[in-house]
Amino acid sequence: MNLNIVPIEYDKRGLEEIVRIICNAFPDFFDGFHVEENISRSAYKKTLQNAKGNLSYLLNLNILKLLNDFEKPALGITSCAVVKHCEGNKFLPVYGGAIKNDSCFVSMYCPELSVIDGYSRRAGIVCIHELGHFFGLGHHEYCEEIPAKNSLCPMEIGHRVFRDKKEISLAHYFDARKTEFCEECKKKLEKVDYEKEFIL
Repeated sequence: MNLNIVPIEYDKRGLEEIVRIICNAFPDFFDGFHVEENISRSAYKKTLQNAKGNLSYLLNLNILKLLNDFEKPALGITSCAVVKHCEGNKFLPVYGGAIKNDSCFVSMYCPELSVIDGYSRRAGIVCIHELGHFFGLGHHEYCEEIPAKNSLCPMEIGHRVFRDKKEISLAHYFDARKTEFCEECKKKLEKVDYEKEFIL
């Protein structure tokens, strides 16, 4: 089974490192990786008017619909902001989303995932997180104290509390996760019968 990577308005920077991180996190899952041509989001583009001018973004449901045109499993990577919904001038950006056994995506819109040292490691971990959902893994919420760098399973979200309270930075939030799954998640992945689940 190949992982189909779909760049959406994404210049493919750091993609080789991201693929290596995914491969190490999912040993024996993928026979190879196929990278599609970079595609335009023009049919799905929305415009949000705000005090600073126009901000282009994608709705997460639209990006998942866009991925329907590609062979599964499909991982979309975009440089655009992706939001759950928009009400007035308020929108909630997301870093990724997934539908089990279908498609998943990662938005590299925030600077911590696109323009600073270590961005490809961080983006790779977000890809691992969304692919974890793709294969049926759920979130962990075990984190009860400020986490150290490289200490948490990629599926851990309990440290959002510290991010939301501004006790850790967004960079710390991304860097707290490891590039490999915890033993609990690894055991669940061992039970995934992906050869049967991906019959087309």
